[in-house]
Amino acid sequence: MVFLHSGEYQTEEEKEEEVEQVEEMEEDTTPRSAVIENIQNSGEEFLTMLVEKVLKGSSAESKDFNIEIIPESNCAVVTFSNSK
Repeated sequence: MVFLHSGEYQTEEEKEEEVEQVEEMEEDTTPRSAVIENIQNSGEEFLTMLVEKVLKGSSAESKDFNIEIIPESNCAVVTFSNSK
């Protein structure tokens, strides 16, 4: 048993559950979007090839991300549907 600051005892099992919950929370905070700036007149097809090139060697496919072009800001946002 481990003694907590609150004066309560915590079993090893409870301690492991707490660690697992923290790890799950860390996974949820993984960024799933990226901004590509200064794209000028780059088309969506070019940006798709660029992202696929960066992801080459990973298990990601073109269906694992979405590209939204924002011409007013001269940028694009890549949103990944798979966090791995």
